[in-house]
Amino acid sequence: AIEGKKLLNLINSSAKMSEEKKLYVIGAGTVEVNGIYSAAGERGGCTKWIRKEGDRTYQICRSKDKFWIFRSDRNGIEKDIDFYSSKEKKWGEAEIPPADPGTYKPIKGALPCPRFLESYEVV
Repeated sequence: AIEGKKLLNLINSSAKMSEEKKLYVIGAGTVEVNGIYSAAGERGGCTKWIRKEGDRTYQICRSKDKFWIFRSDRNGIEKDIDFYSSKEKKWGEAEIPPADPGTYKPIKGALPCPRFLESYEVV
């Protein structure tokens, strides 16, 4: 797990190294979803975020007015592992996931729910 100053240094160095938008997932009880996600096209009319870890692919996207964080490398949507989703269907116009972990509920993920930060945010 990444904490405090280490996270801030990681965010700042990543923002300086790249113009590419990044999304940071921190604090999730299901530790494997924590990490740095890169913008990778669109889904549901907003940015789709991807993180690859070995042969695993994790995604964050908006679908049906909710934000989802899931594992998508299992050969078909019916085999995806949905870890967390936003509690309410009210995010139809949002471009990025809300930062507040209280916005989310675990599906197959463990508490606490994750927090989302864009690359230019300061912790």
